[in-house]
Amino acid sequence: MKTTLNAIEMTLPDGIQPIALAGSGFLRAFVWKSEDRCQFCICREDPETGDIETSFGPGDVEHVARLMAVVANVFSRTLRDELGDDLGCLAHCLSSSLGFDINEYGMSKQTTKMQ
Repeated sequence: MKTTLNAIEMTLPDGIQPIALAGSGFLRAFVWKSEDRCQFCICREDPETGDIETSFGPGDVEHVARLMAVVANVFSRTLRDELGDDLGCLAHCLSSSLGFDINEYGMSKQTTKMQ
């Protein structure tokens, strides 16, 4: 059985929709909220078949760092505590050192913060 990005979405608990989906290269990251928890997963998507896998190679490091910047940015806008602040700093540091603007990823500044 092939696993696709749609299959990943279908494994989320009933009624839970991703609050963010980001990509860098062939890598994808889902972020979702479930009750009082934020969670995420990262996978590689085959551009020809749409199949996914969760193993990564040395060439993926920059893309993983870019995705982590976006995921940290989503969490920083969702969590209302010191961890949220720390993740905001991490997102800024990663995006600055990789030479891209984290705000170009279209994350809503109106994301509801969780306590």
